[in-house]
Amino acid sequence: MKRSLLLFTLLATLSHGQTSSQIIPRPRIEKLTGDSVTLAAISVSGNPPAEGLRLLEARTKALGCSIGKSKRPTIVFEKCPPKEMAKLIVTETLDPKRLAQAYRLTVTSHVKIKASGDLGLYYGIVSLVQLLEADSKGNVRVPAGEILDWPEIALRLSKTSATDNDPARVNRFTAWMPLYKVNQVGLQFHGKRSLELDENFTTSIKTICGWARQTGICEAIVYFCPFRSKPKNIGAYDFKLPEHKAAYVKLLQDFLAQGAHGIEVDYNDWGDTTEIPIEDVINLACNAVWQKDPSIHVFWCAPNHGPVTYHGPATPELARILSKISDRVWPLWVGSPGGWIGWKQSPVPLATAEVEAWTKVTGRRPFLWLNRVAKGVPLELGRSLDEIPGARVFRGEDLPRDLNRLFAGIHFNAGMSKGYMKLPDEFAPDALAFFATAVDFVWNPRDWKAIDSYRRARRFVEVMSPLLEQSSTLIGMRN
Repeated sequence: MKRSLLLFTLLATLSHGQTSSQIIPRPRIEKLTGDSVTLAAISVSGNPPAEGLRLLEARTKALGCSIGKSKRPTIVFEKCPPKEMAKLIVTETLDPKRLAQAYRLTVTSHVKIKASGDLGLYYGIVSLVQLLEADSKGNVRVPAGEILDWPEIALRLSKTSATDNDPARVNRFTAWMPLYKVNQVGLQFHGKRSLELDENFTTSIKTICGWARQTGICEAIVYFCPFRSKPKNIGAYDFKLPEHKAAYVKLLQDFLAQGAHGIEVDYNDWGDTTEIPIEDVINLACNAVWQKDPSIHVFWCAPNHGPVTYHGPATPELARILSKISDRVWPLWVGSPGGWIGWKQSPVPLATAEVEAWTKVTGRRPFLWLNRVAKGVPLELGRSLDEIPGARVFRGEDLPRDLNRLFAGIHFNAGMSKGYMKLPDEFAPDALAFFATAVDFVWNPRDWKAIDSYRRARRFVEVMSPLLEQSSTLIGMRN
């Protein structure tokens, strides 16, 4: 039943003594009093991000009420200078990218979300949405106290195939990412010939890159391999030819024109050729995008075979290539060959010393590529929970905890089914929860505990799934 929301009333009521929220990813600092506040009316002041406000409206609607107008708002949004936000975080000094994602959520006589950037405000809303609940009388309640939160590592990327999935599936995948507080989505080309882009890929690039620029809650990175050919050597770019170089430059600039925040030079499993020096191709790509926008992200995935690879210890040839390109290019790295990524064998722990050795040789931190982050795939990066039959969680125990010191970012090859990056029509709750335990770890690895993460993940899915189902225009793609 919907109630009139023109009057403001806040009634503090005794809760069940809960002093830890069920938010996922788990916040860095939670100071809940054990009391809760009943919102007899809900109204907003300040300038929340549009996508965040839509999410909040959907949650209140699901709880049986709506957001109205009032002279005394119950939810206040405040944007502050970065220095002011930094003073609240006394445990460490954050770089600007992490600080822009930090937020403070307080519940006293009203709810207040404070951040220095729109993304921080949005993440505060994502957390608030998980806190809101309806009691037996239909009143909306929220736990009293304070949450101060920021990510361990600034860049958290989740990738899927924009070729092997139709645009509707890619849209659904992308729509989930901001709710997970994943701030980059990778869209990968898997067409048969690099010179012939498929319709799935071109449609998803246009739609999602435009959405990403419009909303500001997730960056779109286009993964493109110029060396895909079928039959072999038919349909690939030949960088000995000036016209192919020019075509590649135009293609990358077209991605930017559609709204892409970054590109990836994707040698990967298909570009083992070194006839043209790898550094020449990377520099060609960098020049192509940075002359249009110097802030564009550039990633590079090395070949699978040869003197330089995306796995294993850093080689002198890798160090040579990286010395010839900008230190702003992020190389993707999966760890030991056949090691923690679960590539050719069951995953094993990734040692801090292994990462440090790679960085010492190359002179830069790797962008850690976590493969097979999908429930039920072969060599899945997960494990069972003895305490909860049937539960599967991310193998966070096998990764170092100081992610920000060791890595430039975290990259998930994510999937929502046994089909891996071939996405299903509907995402099963257990698959969504499994991925939630993975993003929970990379946001706050120091406080991560498998059982707690799984329980939070299940509730996260229960709260968020209906909100995405309410309307295709809620969080999904809009032109």
